Amino acid sequence: MIKKIILTFLPIFMIGSTLGQEIPTRSEFFDFQRGMGVETFYQSNYGLGIGGLITKNVGHKINPNYSAGIYADAIFVNTPIYGPRVKLNYNYLGIFGVNLNFSNYYRNGLNDFRITPEVNFSLFGVVNIFAGYSFKVSKSNFSELNEYRLGINLSLVNTKQ
Repeated sequence: MIKKIILTFLPIFMIGSTLGQEIPTRSEFFDFQRGMGVETFYQSNYGLGIGGLITKNVGHKINPNYSAGIYADAIFVNTPIYGPRVKLNYNYLGIFGVNLNFSNYYRNGLNDFRITPEVNFSLFGVVNIFAGYSFKVSKSNFSELNEYRLGINLSLVNTKQ
């Protein structure tokens, strides 16, 4: 069990620690920032997500900002639930926006795949407060998780423009 936890979270910590220290990359086709995202959420039980991000315009006060991240989630119940999650985020004028999560939670050989659209209120993409509704896609689902999801996300990126 401990080995599974370490193998799940170690790559995310390694990626996040190296990505958060780099200067934004600039090229002819890409103009993006890299960093780390930390998220806490409530979905009938509390959870924590940590992951690597690729963003654009986070911290900018006029332009819309958006990001894509790969997270490792842990939900704290009697028998913890773990899983990877992909999150896409778009904020219009850095104040309000929409998110889309694809998560696949694991426990005791079972998985619970969910797609969760969310709305958020943001401080220029750096801090996002969100609310969403999960659609269960897989046949099995965990009774400890309900459909409604509330939380806060912090994007740790270099915001110098």
